[in-house]
Amino acid sequence: MSLRVAKKEKGVVIAITIESEIRSGLFYNGRLITNLEIEKILHSNDKLIEFHTEIFTCKKGAIKI
Repeated sequence: MSLRVAKKEKGVVIAITIESEIRSGLFYNGRLITNLEIEKILHSNDKLIEFHTEIFTCKKGAIKI
């Protein structure tokens, strides 16, 4: 699913990319929820090197759900 397709969907959509690491984006009713990062990095032998989740703070009212 490309990000353009995710923007057209209603409700919650999680877009995931898989390369040397796994990253994701969260959409709600076509709007990207910014300042959210979920990351998983695998070694070449498929063992987990790092798992990282972070939600950055934002101004009150910046995200309207």
